[in-house]
Amino acid sequence: MNGMLTKRILDLIRSEGLKAKLRETGFWPTDRELLSLAFDCAPDFDTRIELLRELENEFTGEYREYIKRLIAEQKAALEEFKKPSPDVVFELHIKEDPDSYDERYLCGSYEAALKTIALFWQEYECAEKELTHYRIVKRKVYRGGEDEPFAEDELGEMDLLPGCVIYSVDIWANDRSAEGCDGCCFECSRPCARNHDISFPCFIRHGDPVKWTDHSGRVSFGIALFGGDEPCEEYYVIPLDSERILLHDFKNMHYDHEHILAPLAERITADELPERMRADYFACREFLKTDDSYGPKLSEEE
Repeated sequence: MNGMLTKRILDLIRSEGLKAKLRETGFWPTDRELLSLAFDCAPDFDTRIELLRELENEFTGEYREYIKRLIAEQKAALEEFKKPSPDVVFELHIKEDPDSYDERYLCGSYEAALKTIALFWQEYECAEKELTHYRIVKRKVYRGGEDEPFAEDELGEMDLLPGCVIYSVDIWANDRSAEGCDGCCFECSRPCARNHDISFPCFIRHGDPVKWTDHSGRVSFGIALFGGDEPCEEYYVIPLDSERILLHDFKNMHYDHEHILAPLAERITADELPERMRADYFACREFLKTDDSYGPKLSEEE
């Protein structure tokens, strides 16, 4: 495998803490893991296709054939999504930033949705921001015909970044057609780009403050539980803006937990938390010094 290509793909991991840990431990992904990282960590649709093509040239046999199918599936999804029809509408969502109101517009075509985006900024005399995000949902219109059966109306979805750069596109009828997926992922050993079962060296400990950022730019903060020394795929995190943290109902905070994939998680210091969250974070840590239901009790020194 091309070492430079592998390093480029590892550099796409968002978590700087994880990348530092990988360099420290000399982590080197398997072919299956590298393929998954390229697919999941690519910053946009075009880059994802370019990386897949480079991997196709590196791999042989079953992996090469799978990547060919995957590239074809992705390109077909893009073309199918853009295709207009009298029986579909394109539901456009505009988020000026991650916390802004979800502006929604019904459009008659994909091109109309893109034009609506331009008209939106023109109407409100402002420009998109670094964290502006768009989502287009392609929906089937129910006409109410006598022989028309019930069917789910959502046909596919596209996420777009600032500048209307396509991040991802899916047509649900063809989902995972490249894998011939039967849904039984736990025992499957076939090549698959869309799996998250990569065990990375652990770099976050029990009680650590963490942040994570999704592809739309939304930043969230939480406290990690059960962290240890064993390699892991994800971290068990309680968001610091969750109801039970705000109410200091720490005994029941597991109801608000989230699983954050290791490539998205970042270990931070308490000083990096938003000021409004620090007191709740420290209160939760004090609880963890007296209670072992979420892992070993924190020591007074920690």
